[in-house]
Amino acid sequence: PLIGIIPIIGDFAGVVASLMLVACIRGHFDLPASIVTQMFINVAIDFAVGLVPILGDIVDMMFKANMRNYNLAKQYVEEKQREAATMHNLEGGMANGYKPPQHPQTAASYVPHVPLQPGAKRTVAKAAIKKFMQPNSQTSTAKKTCWSCGTETDLPNVLCENTQCRVIQPVGKGVTYHDVLLDGQHSSFDVDVSQLRRNFLRLQQLVHPDSFSQMGDTERKLAEIQSSWVNHAYATLKDPLLRAFYMLELKDQGIGEEDQITDPALLMEIMELREEIETAKTDKHIAVIKERNDAKIVEITKSLSAAFGAKDYGSAKQLTHHLQYLRRVAQAIHSWEPGKPVVISH
Repeated sequence: PLIGIIPIIGDFAGVVASLMLVACIRGHFDLPASIVTQMFINVAIDFAVGLVPILGDIVDMMFKANMRNYNLAKQYVEEKQREAATMHNLEGGMANGYKPPQHPQTAASYVPHVPLQPGAKRTVAKAAIKKFMQPNSQTSTAKKTCWSCGTETDLPNVLCENTQCRVIQPVGKGVTYHDVLLDGQHSSFDVDVSQLRRNFLRLQQLVHPDSFSQMGDTERKLAEIQSSWVNHAYATLKDPLLRAFYMLELKDQGIGEEDQITDPALLMEIMELREEIETAKTDKHIAVIKERNDAKIVEITKSLSAAFGAKDYGSAKQLTHHLQYLRRVAQAIHSWEPGKPVVISH
């Protein structure tokens, strides 16, 4: 500030020194254009105010453009360090078992351990004491801790519940597709498809990666994971067959590739349908077969709903097998051509 006391010349000398300082900081820390622009604005304000005799020098001493620019650079560097530490822990967690779901039937869930921002440790400590004082129950454990601010948030939530934070969260450990898209209606096979779609569109808008393109690496990666997970959840729950597969998996009754149909009546039904499709001569005949098969699919789907409602997972597994083969029949009908061989795998 002392050099600014010299009229005009001192102000020019001061602005040159400030600009050299900005150039040095920019090159050393690889600052983004937005921060460098703010630094130049600070220098310009400092120079313009300094041109006012005496009063300008007093205001200039209070404004301290160089100190403001130093603080801007410091905040940017500290933020990048926090992001780097967060990504290190997040990627470490992925290496230890988390993978985004690659198949609609997979309910991947992992909560990465990440360092908390300043001020969050006290919140976490309070939450830990509160959990310790509560009885051990599903309600008391159905929370996850925000990786950014430390606020306890319901497991299904895709964003932090803290209104001052609202950063995107990882997929909650143990969370199911029903938790996120159907408000936890695990035992019900029946789905309100309209409500399911509304929930899906709302969530997809919240976690779409395009909304996080200007965010840090952590938030961008979490958005990609959440968006993929929500897409798989919607694709699974809107389809009765995939929904049945998924619900059986949740009950440790999953159907694997090694599982084969052993019901003679069902095997005979599939063989007869294959032969009928193969020998069909006209579109009208195929339409009759399709109508009958579609009606059977509706019937089996209703039976599946009853089986899941009664928690009869053995019957649900058999019915899911049946529905799977009726779907294959539907595919064979769709691709039918006169004289073309029909293959319906068992």
